Amino acid sequence: MSAPTSWFWEFGDGNTSTEQNPTHIYENPGLYTVSLTVSNQYGSDSETKIFYVEVTSVPVTEIRWFDPPTDTNTPLTPENPIFVEVTF
Repeated sequence: MSAPTSWFWEFGDGNTSTEQNPTHIYENPGLYTVSLTVSNQYGSDSETKIFYVEVTSVPVTEIRWFDPPTDTNTPLTPENPIFVEVTF
């Protein structure tokens, strides 16, 4: 048996990768079927995992700026330095 020389991932959300060890971010909650096809000079082999990835929620990020300590609604302008608060 010979090692794979190419990889083809299908993440179940319409995105694919040809990297050996890809990173993928799902943008919507759901169940996703993932497939991997590997190939070399002798042929190819595939494996599919049905509903292998479950995404239960997508993080929501709220970003607001303020000029403490008195005004929490100062608009962002080049003249106003800002403090940033990020909430996940």
